[in-house]
Parts: sequence; C-alpha cells; structure tokens
Amino acid sequence: MPRLESAAAFHAYSSELSLKELTPSTLSLYRQRLRSFQTWLQDRPISANAAKQFLAELRENSYSQKSVKAYYVPIKSFLEYLSIPFKLKFRYQRHLPAYHPTQHIEKLLQAADNRTDTWAKLKDRDKLIILSLAYTGLRRAELARLRPCDIANDYIYVRSGKGDKDRVIPLAQDLKDPII
Repeated sequence: MPRLESAAAFHAYSSELSLKELTPSTLSLYRQRLRSFQTWLQDRPISANAAKQFLAELRENSYSQKSVKAYYVPIKSFLEYLSIPFKLKFRYQRHLPAYHPTQHIEKLLQAADNRTDTWAKLKDRDKLIILSLAYTGLRRAELARLRPCDIANDYIYVRSGKGDKDRVIPLAQDLKDPII
C-alpha cells in the first residue's frame, strides 16, 4: 500500500476512533501510538507482519512488555478495522502493588498535624484522608466520590471505580473509630 493510501487508512480509522466510547486521554494515546506505527511503516505495506516487526522493535529498544501491549491494542484494533487479523499473546508477570513505607505515612501525618496556615483547622480531615488512602488502597477519585452511605458493616463500597467496576474493601480497624 503506497504511503498516500496508508495515510488515508490511518485518517479514516482516526475518525472512526472518535465514535468509540473512549476517554479523551485514551483517544489521544491511541492516536499517538498509531502515528508512531504509521511513521515506522514509511513505504512498507500495512500488514500483521509489519505490526509484529514494529512491536518487536519496540521490545528491542527496551520498551517494557506493558508498553508494547499499550501499542498493540490500538494497532490490533486498526488492523481489524482494515479486516486484517492480528493476534499476539503476552505473558505477564504479576507484580504486587508498591506500598509506602510506614515512615512516609508518618511524615505525611506529621506534616498535616503541624499545619499553621488558614487550613490548619482541617488537620483531622487531612489526617483521615491520608490514613484512608494508606489503609484501604482507594484511588484518589474513589475517595473523593465516597459518601457516608458507602460505608457500612465494616466495609467500604466503591461504586463505579476504575473501569466502572464496583468493589468492596474491608474497613481497617484504625479507621473505624474516626469514620464510624
């Protein structure tokens, strides 16, 4: 496929992407990754083999497997849009989330406790926010959307969390007294 036809295919798919239910940031990332693939293609024809080569080069250039997968998803969708089957299997190593050391949490609590500015009257609220994030693993947006009715029976009920999924988190003993 000459470069002009390739550019037309990418442009048409970019317009198609706008119709999908993607967040603006995801849409922007998909387009950026597709532009990288398009630039890499130069005069090569668009094919599943070319996509495999592109992803292999990313891996050779020390891209992490997670990053390669992030490029794979929009490229796979683009190739399927062109009726070109493309499927790769990725092996994942599961990693436990990184936890903040107790000293970091204590420093944050101490900083909140030592406030002397106009917001100092909200020290208790700030410390509760820090402890809630540390003990529950709530995401920032989930904590911001939390309502009193979402805390019951020693559990925190997160509604429409990441990926629009609901989940239940046990309430840590140290949070029960200040929250309940």
